[in-house]
Amino acid sequence: MIEGKQKEKQDLMSALNTAPKDELLLTMLSNNERYRQRKMEEDPSYFVRLKENYPKVLMITCVDSRMIPHLLTRTPPGKMMLFRNIANIIAASDISIVSTLHYAIDLLDVKHIIIMGHSGCAGVITSTILSYHGVIDNYLFPVKKVYHENEAELSKLPKEAMYRRLQELNVREQVSNCIRLPVVQKAWNIGKELFIHGWFFEMETGKVMDLNITKSRKEDIDEIYDFRFGPEILGASPSWKLSKKSSILYH
Repeated sequence: MIEGKQKEKQDLMSALNTAPKDELLLTMLSNNERYRQRKMEEDPSYFVRLKENYPKVLMITCVDSRMIPHLLTRTPPGKMMLFRNIANIIAASDISIVSTLHYAIDLLDVKHIIIMGHSGCAGVITSTILSYHGVIDNYLFPVKKVYHENEAELSKLPKEAMYRRLQELNVREQVSNCIRLPVVQKAWNIGKELFIHGWFFEMETGKVMDLNITKSRKEDIDEIYDFRFGPEILGASPSWKLSKKSSILYH
């Protein structure tokens, strides 16, 4: 019986290994091998050094395949964390993004958080279309809220100009959402140096622009979102952290 199951598993693995692969995927793998060989020739210890992971920047941006932050800013691996979702939305109910912010701020001591939107954002454009799309309509409620709050301005603009303005306003809103999160406020309360930036990538020119809406202090938070932290919270350190020597998580 055991031998029969082992043979069945071997036959399955063989079938998977011989299954036809998409030409694009094969090209991607071969490109990786060429890249790996070139980097090792240029610098034999390059990949060994990548074990170290102490970035000072976390960028939150869109999943759009044309958005390549490391390439656009010529930032080498290990210098910038990256979190992506549709329309670069920061929601307090999104455990994934809140956990990422906690990891970046409390464990890696990231100094800069950049929310970067872009022109031609399909998520933002979809939020303005009233027809039903599916579950994404629920996800895009925060962008619809931005439109609703700025409708007096946006409704007067031509369609393309309205899209562009809404995409920028969405970045502004997500910066505000970010500083409302307890994990960010706690960092400021204990005296951490932390900057929340809003950037915008203009797809048609390749230019990345600073929207000059950087937040860096607790005073920028509206009172209703201003959390009060007791000494038992402010004095607590994370129960796990990064070893600077080994880059291994330990308790």
